Amino acid sequence: MKNNKRVLFAGNGVALRMGAANKWNEIIAEFAEEYDPQLDRKLLKKLPYNMQIVAATRDNVDKSMVELCQKLKEITLNEEQKAFGKRILSLPFDRIITTNYTYELERSVSENKTFRCRYFEKKRERDMSLFGYIPVTIGEEEKQIWHIHGHACAPNSVIMGHYFYGKLLSSIQSYIPKMLKGWRMRQNIDGDFEIRSWVDSFMTDDVYMVGFGMDLCEADIWWLACCKKRHFPDSRIYYYVPEWDLPKDDPRRILMNAYGIVIREISCPEKDFSAFYEEILKEFSEF
Repeated sequence: MKNNKRVLFAGNGVALRMGAANKWNEIIAEFAEEYDPQLDRKLLKKLPYNMQIVAATRDNVDKSMVELCQKLKEITLNEEQKAFGKRILSLPFDRIITTNYTYELERSVSENKTFRCRYFEKKRERDMSLFGYIPVTIGEEEKQIWHIHGHACAPNSVIMGHYFYGKLLSSIQSYIPKMLKGWRMRQNIDGDFEIRSWVDSFMTDDVYMVGFGMDLCEADIWWLACCKKRHFPDSRIYYYVPEWDLPKDDPRRILMNAYGIVIREISCPEKDFSAFYEEILKEFSEF
């Protein structure tokens, strides 16, 4: 039984292209100025991003996330930004996995001020991080958007810093054996495996990553990439990046090659992310 469908994995780069987000180094710099103005910024930048936030806020990650989410909830989109979001949603993907806390894709097609998660099983409603998705409709199609690192409307769900990354990874590791058991049961009776969590989709589907830095600090994603290779070697991760944005000596290449991640380097003018996304949209629309 082969269940390889395609799932879009959208990182902060997509929100940046829409003009609906800031770069993480800018966000962290603002927190450092608020919590510790004397902090050596050059030294701070030597830490991985998920550790920078801990140092920049003097380990007031919980409080800083409440502040950040309040700002993120106030983001609005103009018609041009909505048009780009609709183009993303119109691509031939039923499911979209995103690390963004914000709702730029949802707001491209909805005037809602808040968005509530839906669950396939009522007993899962306490675990938004693994099982909660937001349904959106584009045309006559319903899409599922999974915010895997938390929601701006729920600051306690946001994944940032050691403590929260550890909790998320623990939840994923606890879930995987149950997921694999369910997969094998369906395989034995030649039945379809039903997607109940974004982890199910990440593991069994072909994943197309766009706008995601795949920073070495993203422990949950790297662990899942390893797990995916071990248990679902016929499914793939395709990592899209401008050819000038991933140097040949970048250490991420070593891990990607080890885990079988296919690097798709897109030719486009240097520093022209708009051209990069146009190439991506063209390729994906032809699936």
